[in-house]
Amino acid sequence: MDICYGNSKLIDVCAEPYAISFSFYSKKEIHDLSLVEVICPIFFDKKGVSILGGLCDLRMGVNSKKDVCISCNENYLSCPGHFGHIDLIVPIRNPMLKNLFFNMIKAKCNYCNQFRISNWRTKLFFFKFLHLDLILLFKKQL
Repeated sequence: MDICYGNSKLIDVCAEPYAISFSFYSKKEIHDLSLVEVICPIFFDKKGVSILGGLCDLRMGVNSKKDVCISCNENYLSCPGHFGHIDLIVPIRNPMLKNLFFNMIKAKCNYCNQFRISNWRTKLFFFKFLHLDLILLFKKQL
């Protein structure tokens, strides 16, 4: 089995997965992991300094080679980065997950070359995922 990356490099994988599972953090878990609540949609002030509570808050990691992380006191190369969160009024779906989920669903069986999920179930799941934000908003209004 090979895995192809964006630049068309292939790497051999010595084991094939037998299952895939995804989960999402709960609101409490997100708040527990987060060091910063992002409340300002601006990256830097007029002087080019990171804004506290902004998108490039230094508590989430360093922005340039000269900075030191406020959270872990590490430099640009050593700081792994830290989580922040944005509290939204309504839940929204992550549009970057659409292609990942669709490719996962349409995965074929290695032996019989058939879909692991029937075609109508694939379409139903994909439709539900595309409209997840509307479903959640509707449930919240009830």
